[in-house]
Amino acid sequence: MNTFMGMETAGVEALARRYVAAAGELDLLQRRLANVGAEVTWVGEDRVGFDQVLSGTVLGLLKTGAQDLATHGGQLSVHVAEQELASAAMDPTLEHSASGLDFIAALGTFAPPRHTVPGPGNRSGPPGGVGMGAQNYLTGGVTSDGLEPRQVSEEERRLELLRDGTGDYSLTETDVEYVLENYQVSEEELVEWSVKEPWRTLAELAGLRSETVEIPASEAELLDGLGPSGMLEFNANKDLAESESMDRFPSGDTVDNHQDAFRHAYINALTANDLGDSWATDYWTAHERIPGNLPAVEAMDLYNNQVGRRIAGENPGATDAELADLVEEAIHNGEMVVINSDGELVPSNSIGMDETGHPVPGESAEGRNPAEQTYG
Repeated sequence: MNTFMGMETAGVEALARRYVAAAGELDLLQRRLANVGAEVTWVGEDRVGFDQVLSGTVLGLLKTGAQDLATHGGQLSVHVAEQELASAAMDPTLEHSASGLDFIAALGTFAPPRHTVPGPGNRSGPPGGVGMGAQNYLTGGVTSDGLEPRQVSEEERRLELLRDGTGDYSLTETDVEYVLENYQVSEEELVEWSVKEPWRTLAELAGLRSETVEIPASEAELLDGLGPSGMLEFNANKDLAESESMDRFPSGDTVDNHQDAFRHAYINALTANDLGDSWATDYWTAHERIPGNLPAVEAMDLYNNQVGRRIAGENPGATDAELADLVEEAIHNGEMVVINSDGELVPSNSIGMDETGHPVPGESAEGRNPAEQTYG
């Protein structure tokens, strides 16, 4: 009597998919539970203590469980891929089970896109954002690291985007001057980052690139903490934002213009919907901490990112397509900023696509308004 030794790859891959799907469900449940009390007015030591206990018990267990399930699913997929590659090497006529390597390929590399601007302030990584560990510049509120909110001045309230959900959000020249001066963050040391195991092995086995990129340390930390389901969402949103920006604002130049403004706002709206406003705020700021970022470029990215998150917050339940329409409308209404041919920041409806340009390399954003660079 012969005893079967080996692997039925289709069945094992199906099991791997179920583990990863279950991990995604646990991760989603954890994020939903974390936001249950967000709208309740309760401040003080008791609230802080309650939140800490909840994070250290129920929410922490759910997050760890989701990560463990996803890791096990990934390890199973690695075994399937190895089995199929070995079988193919022994008999090239064998066909793959269509599940193993296809599933690995679907994971993608998760590596951020390379995004470059003219001059010495070149950047690599995804488009930028506002406030590592800081609250929204204009709306106040509790910071994502639990610190007390700073006071919002009357001048800031003049620019406040969340005016009871109504009002004209278009920017004046005075507003744009304020944005340029205040939407700046401090620089941060760059580190080399790439996808961690087992996802790196999955990508490499599928013949995909898992390149190493230089990004700020805080950005790398946030990517590492995403988990597999979060990485899938992040990667899908990045691809969608890039394709939509090119379809709606076609241009051979991909930075500092309306296409760039749409991409930044839309990716922030998508990220806030899928991964939460706090994570989106923290992550898309981290990228702007790259040394040598020019002031106009940094302010443009930070402000447009915030507009995208505002649009997502004002339209809960909106589909991806509806969010894209709202972001495009905001550009046409002058609610965002672009850079003109003189290198100046201007409202997005004040010039056409063929009138945009780039700032002249010179002073970096690091030298501007250092009081606002303490967030992080």
